[in-house]
Amino acid sequence: MLCHRARTVTSVTVELDQPDTWPSNARAWVADAAAHCRGSTELAPDLPNWLLEREDEFRASLGDDALLVYHCTRLFDHERDAILADGLRPLDGGLVKRRIAAAVDHGVLDEAAHRWVRDGNVYAINNTLGRENQVCFVVGRNALDHEADGLSPFLTYWGGEALRGGPGDAAPLRSIGLPAIVVCRLQLAPALGRIVSHPPLSKLFVGVSLGLEMCAGELHVYRRIAAANVVAVWQPGDPDYDRHAALPRD
Repeated sequence: MLCHRARTVTSVTVELDQPDTWPSNARAWVADAAAHCRGSTELAPDLPNWLLEREDEFRASLGDDALLVYHCTRLFDHERDAILADGLRPLDGGLVKRRIAAAVDHGVLDEAAHRWVRDGNVYAINNTLGRENQVCFVVGRNALDHEADGLSPFLTYWGGEALRGGPGDAAPLRSIGLPAIVVCRLQLAPALGRIVSHPPLSKLFVGVSLGLEMCAGELHVYRRIAAANVVAVWQPGDPDYDRHAALPRD
């Protein structure tokens, strides 16, 4: 599964799309919940809301096992290397300044791109609401196929919405750097920090068990992801990236 930029992982990793990777306690929990939900809907997000009320209970069933998640972005080579060495950091003003300064130091921003990220990033235009102090992930590898259109902007514009100022077009940032999927292992223990899932993870796992549609979601993680939990960075040319034909290639 892992590309040539992968790390060796020794502890158990759970993949939403692969029930044979789920720990026995989680399989039992999901089987019981699925028995009460069967026939209620065809879409995982529309499963009964009592699953949300039992979200903490479900997460506890995963124990110390880590969930495989995917951060979709666009990186310069020096940024890829930094993530592999230092991990992923939540968004704040310092991170934005450091990314801009490093890109300038490496000579990879032309004048138009530099001006855009300097004057148009979310801090420069005061558009940080709902964005700060978090790292955003996709859960469910199937999203890299079925939700490729929605993920494409993150893979097309360098710097994500933080540096382009929001979800709109930013022509100077289009197609600089390379698309990247940062694959991480995420432990869910509450003591490690806040994690918000849309839809709830319990609905996604029950949805996979029932063979429902839309079994993928997003996670907002309010903590740093250490380098030890970065499994790989997939980019065009890596087999694990290229198997998802709908993702941007350049």
